[in-house]
Amino acid sequence: DYSPVSVEERCFGCVYMLFNMGVTAYIIGTASSLSTKGDDERATYRRLLKDLNQYAKATSLPPELFESMKQYVGMQMSPQHLASTFEENLPSFLSARARNQRNRPILSKIALLAGSDMSVSNGKEEPSQSGSVSGGVDARPPSNRFLTALTARMSEAVLINGVRVFEEYDIAQDLWVITSGKAEVLVHDKQGVERCVKTYERLDMLGAFSFF
Repeated sequence: DYSPVSVEERCFGCVYMLFNMGVTAYIIGTASSLSTKGDDERATYRRLLKDLNQYAKATSLPPELFESMKQYVGMQMSPQHLASTFEENLPSFLSARARNQRNRPILSKIALLAGSDMSVSNGKEEPSQSGSVSGGVDARPPSNRFLTALTARMSEAVLINGVRVFEEYDIAQDLWVITSGKAEVLVHDKQGVERCVKTYERLDMLGAFSFF
């Protein structure tokens, strides 16, 4: 058993005790914060599932569509969806600028939009370049005003494998840009078996013809 004898030893013992108390309080507080955050996320997920179940019952949702919605809700709880979720809470003039700054590098790599000057210097847009006109078709690239409006409304979506983005004869309401993974175009042959006739890779667009 060791006990302080001198004044210096007593002071050291007090400081050491206070240090241990501070470290212990920090550890307990951090653990409580992490567990509370996890509970909040799980509570949000459970609330979304409850709303989805009520919606499915009220609308007689087909089981296949219900499962797709359920899996989509689960995927949106991933950290990759954080940026778009945060931007939805901002006023439009802030969210538009944030999305424009974040999404323009993606659009600048897309072949259909590559003819436009997508660069941003010191927060200001550079003038767009003019294209040529050949055979009576206007080949000029999209204007920066159009691209700014397009990027200001972009958001991320994490999709599960096998989800159907478009069905046959659908009219595209959204323009999809693949940033990771791939998408397949499936058709039914004479025997009714689905076969892949085209594959879209990274930075390809889905629904571009119908959208524009």
